[in-house]
Amino acid sequence: TEGWCGDAAQTVPIMNWVSEATERIDLKLVLRDEHTDLMDEHLTNGARGIPKLLILNAATHEVLATWGPRPLVAQAIAMRYKRAPEPKDYDAYSKELHRWYAKDKTVSTQRELMGLVEWVESLGA
Repeated sequence: TEGWCGDAAQTVPIMNWVSEATERIDLKLVLRDEHTDLMDEHLTNGARGIPKLLILNAATHEVLATWGPRPLVAQAIAMRYKRAPEPKDYDAYSKELHRWYAKDKTVSTQRELMGLVEWVESLGA
């Protein structure tokens, strides 16, 4: 994560909420710009997209699953913007994305993260 990231501002509090719901999750946050080697191992479409959640096996540190940098619907909005021809209208994109976040009220993030937690729990990890 990073403090300047709008997607992190929308989703990291939900990650924290999920981690507080069970003693089995130990959430640790690292800053992207201080850990570029780690980020480069977990790129999203070739970019250091954040926030990026790595779900690790506590005993082995094996990566069991990843999530991020944003819920699937928000990612589709971002990808549509990135594929748009130049000149890109960043203000319109930003408004659309943050309007979606406001309307969604974190429901998509909660569902996606809880789905990951349930999947990992089914592994017995």
